[in-house]
Amino acid sequence: MNPVVAITVLLCAVIGGWLGWRRATRPIARRSLFDSARPTTGFGRERYRRSWKFVVAIVYALIGAVIGFFVLATLPAAVGAQTASPGALRYCAVLSEMYKRYIGTSQYDRRPRNDVTGDEAVAQCEAGNPAAAIPVLEQKLRNNGFTLPPR
Repeated sequence: MNPVVAITVLLCAVIGGWLGWRRATRPIARRSLFDSARPTTGFGRERYRRSWKFVVAIVYALIGAVIGFFVLATLPAAVGAQTASPGALRYCAVLSEMYKRYIGTSQYDRRPRNDVTGDEAVAQCEAGNPAAAIPVLEQKLRNNGFTLPPR
């Protein structure tokens, strides 16, 4: 397991456990006269209170660990679109424009086109994934006799 993931999950678990302990150690509100389910004084109440503190702290620690894990699991998906360099994105946009203008069809052209890989590369380029789109678009343009623009 990655140390960053382990430390973050552990930190969230510690914070969750601390919050649970704080919640369990709050002073008990004054009860009404009609509440007689639990003993009001004596050893039974203290033992019940200690076990309750432990259970609540463990539950909050587990919830904190799960939240930390899910935050870390969703972070790469949120950051992944921003990892492409601006130069690669620009080059990919130029290639996709050349492909759409000269090889592909516009939205007004009624001729059917059966080039799925080129369309997929253009879609990946527009989605911000130039690493997968650039080689396909370069090959499509070279196969049709085009000179590629400088990077």
